[in-house]
Amino acid sequence: MRTHKVLISTAALFVTATACERDLTTGASSPEPDIASARQTASYSVSFIDLLSGDHENRARGVNDAGEVVGSSIGTTTGFRAYVTLGGVVTQLAGTSPQALAISNGATRFVVGQSSSTPSRWTIVGNSPGSPVFLALGTATRGSALGVNDAGDAVGVAGSTAAIWDAAGNLTLVATPSGFVNGEGRDIDNAGNAVFVFSRPEAGWEGGAAIGYLRTAAGQLIPLGPLGGDVVSYVNGLGPAGGNLVHVAGSSYSAPSISRAGRWTVDVSTGNIVNTQVLNVQSHALALADDGTATGFTQGTLNSLKSNAFRWQGGILLSLNPPRGAKMGKAWAISPNGRYIVGESMLQSRRATLWTFPAPERWRSEFELRSDLKLSRRDSATGRAEV
Repeated sequence: MRTHKVLISTAALFVTATACERDLTTGASSPEPDIASARQTASYSVSFIDLLSGDHENRARGVNDAGEVVGSSIGTTTGFRAYVTLGGVVTQLAGTSPQALAISNGATRFVVGQSSSTPSRWTIVGNSPGSPVFLALGTATRGSALGVNDAGDAVGVAGSTAAIWDAAGNLTLVATPSGFVNGEGRDIDNAGNAVFVFSRPEAGWEGGAAIGYLRTAAGQLIPLGPLGGDVVSYVNGLGPAGGNLVHVAGSSYSAPSISRAGRWTVDVSTGNIVNTQVLNVQSHALALADDGTATGFTQGTLNSLKSNAFRWQGGILLSLNPPRGAKMGKAWAISPNGRYIVGESMLQSRRATLWTFPAPERWRSEFELRSDLKLSRRDSATGRAEV
């Protein structure tokens, strides 16, 4: 992979902390965070991920702490093929029209996705990936696994029903809450907490009107409602927040095609939402690192195809440049240690993209707020922190 170095200026964008929705949680309101306004530079490298031979397009959907990436490579005659990067080499995964959507950490890594339209899990030991193992579908005829933890537990969808598979492949169907007809699991952590989206068909909403949920390891479903007066929420990733707390990343919609990236902090022992944050720009949050850093992408105005990948850490939103010559980046996943972000950008076709950051200690030092930085102003009428 050809790599070049990028230096980019960053500035804090508007971030609003909102109180918990009373009809959805019992959590108390949380204070709005102070946001520093600063012009600083963060160094990172960005590169395309090589195509499988004969293909013209690829996508990246998952990455682990070793920087191993999974995704799909696509060709006119080859169709969809799944890949994993092992030792820096793009390696094809076995299967029929397979797609690889997530990868775990550990000496033994688990990759999940689908093959033959069936939820599938691959096991990798060293640099040797095994064949896909089909996961149970119950009475459904098709499905996909979308998230996996380090033990090999996975979440996804069987037919139109949200599903959990344990490391042995046993299937648990998650009952759809009243008022919804479809469900899918999107991510699962090492404690067994998982995030789901439940939806119902509704005019004007292409993916249906939806609400995101956190399902605790004990089986409690906690609704993560829309933020700041919005009407629909989707949740996509989660990570630890210390003690009994977890962070969840997703999007909050005020109308179809109008969304803002959001973060919910939930106490899994009580079911309370203790904090929420939302970006006041058109955006989506797709994944979380263990320190709460989120990744995703911002979008242009309504009906615009423009997009920019981002890294959202605390009150800092860092726009990520695509590789030289490319445009319109989107980030889909971040490694638990926060060093690697993967997604895609447009060259002549869609190309899988990897952003690599310095070790966490260096990253924090580059973003350390100094006494000479101008702190954000707080509007006395709205209480909103501004830069």
